[in-house]
Amino acid sequence: MANRRYTSQFSYSFERMPVKLMAAFTQTGSTGAFAAKVTQGLTLTAVTMGSYGNSITIAFTPGATAGAEVVSVIGNAISVQIETGVSSVTQVRTALNAAPAAAALVTTTGTNAATVATASALPLLAGADTSFTVAQPQGGTSTAGVAAGFTLSQTGTGEFKMAINDPYPSMQAASISIQKAAAADIKAQISSAATAFGSAQAVTFRTIAVATPTNLASGDVIYVELTMRNSG
Repeated sequence: MANRRYTSQFSYSFERMPVKLMAAFTQTGSTGAFAAKVTQGLTLTAVTMGSYGNSITIAFTPGATAGAEVVSVIGNAISVQIETGVSSVTQVRTALNAAPAAAALVTTTGTNAATVATASALPLLAGADTSFTVAQPQGGTSTAGVAAGFTLSQTGTGEFKMAINDPYPSMQAASISIQKAAAADIKAQISSAATAFGSAQAVTFRTIAVATPTNLASGDVIYVELTMRNSG
């Protein structure tokens, strides 16, 4: 069977030849921040670093019994049914952390006997993205962390996610290396990489120093090379 040409907005190759996705991401400025909200003795902090956390809201509604608070989540909107003026900060915190859908969005702290009152939805605030400038083999730069074929974002302390923008049947190889602006011992460690790509296409990795997830600094560079199979 003859090779067929394969094209997309990101790459061009023959169908049975692998596609290489390469770029160098330079961090510009300080590391991003987690969105958070302090309300009624509770502190809610987004699980994922970045501006995405600013879309999360928390509301307290009546209708539950103290000690049996009910947590519901629709999209990024968290709602807790409480017994207004009776449910304590500790009880509400326990309910939020025990609800899987809410715990996937936020971590909640706060321990005291003060009571919580009903309140309209309030957003988490001050989430910020880590900014990258991208150099690509094809030329050109971007300040949005988007290279040919994939997008890089920071999700936590020393934690990163590369989203693959086109579907591929599988990944054949991945290489990530770090160049520090100032001399330091740090390395990249791949946490997970999908081997069969569908709608959720991503590679997650972390930057570590002495086995501890560690943020990068302005001027540090992340070099990425992915080799993708482009036919079944």
